[in-house]
Amino acid sequence: MRASTGLGFGIAAIAAAGILAVYLFGSGREDWMSRAAQQEAVRCLTSGPCVQIDAHGWVVRQARAPLTTDSGCAVRKNWRAVPGDKPGGPLLLICRDGASYLFHLGALSGRDAGSAQWLRCAEESCAREMALFVKY
Repeated sequence: MRASTGLGFGIAAIAAAGILAVYLFGSGREDWMSRAAQQEAVRCLTSGPCVQIDAHGWVVRQARAPLTTDSGCAVRKNWRAVPGDKPGGPLLLICRDGASYLFHLGALSGRDAGSAQWLRCAEESCAREMALFVKY
């Protein structure tokens, strides 16, 4: 009886550790990268400064972060991967808080833009702005 109870608790502990590992690290590389990008987007836009890209793809240096910590985009879970984001392609996240913000994690070839960039979208869908990152 005691052995089977100990075995049951052991199996439950292993299952709980597995569930916790999947929760913390995700079920794959994309989940982990997406969470890292979400955290970087929050840091970049609330405590930055980070590199801003304008509607034409040019670098705009910012002296301060565009969002406050009270913003809806200051929460990691409010950043969503752009629909149609392909593995191996640019990692784009979008957040809407009054205006729409697009965040790109990765270097832009031919630009001195660092490893993370953001831009404020003219439209809610950010369709025109997303096209800037397709060519990189």
